[in-house]
Amino acid sequence: MSDDHHISQTDRAPEGTRPAEHAVPENPEGLTFAQDTQGGLGRFLDAQLAPERTRSWRNFLFAVLAVIAVLGLVVTNHHPHFGYDAYPFFWPVFGLAAGLALIFIVKKIIQPVIKRTEDHYGDL
Repeated sequence: MSDDHHISQTDRAPEGTRPAEHAVPENPEGLTFAQDTQGGLGRFLDAQLAPERTRSWRNFLFAVLAVIAVLGLVVTNHHPHFGYDAYPFFWPVFGLAAGLALIFIVKKIIQPVIKRTEDHYGDL
C-alpha cells in the first residue's frame, strides 16, 4: 500500500497531470506572476519606478520638502515647551538624529545579537 492510501483511486489525477485547483493558467502576454495578478494600482506603481520617472518623482519630493522647510520658518510654535524647540528646524533635526541613532543601534547592537549563519536552519 502506498503512503497516500487515504486518497481513493478515483480522487487521484492521472499520472503527469495536475488537479484543476493547481493548474497553471495560460499567459499569452508573457507577464510574470506578480505583473499578471496586479490590478491597476500595481501596474501604475510599476510604471512609476521606471528610470525615466524616478528623477521627476525625486524632484517633486524635494520640492515638497523645500515647501515644508519654508513653512517651518514662517509657522512657528508660539508656546515652546522646552528651550530647544523654540529654534527653527529643531524638530526636523531632532527627527533626523533620532532616526540615525535607531539605525546605528540596530546595525551595531541588535543585528549581531540576532544574526544567524546561512546554514542555521539546515537544508529546507
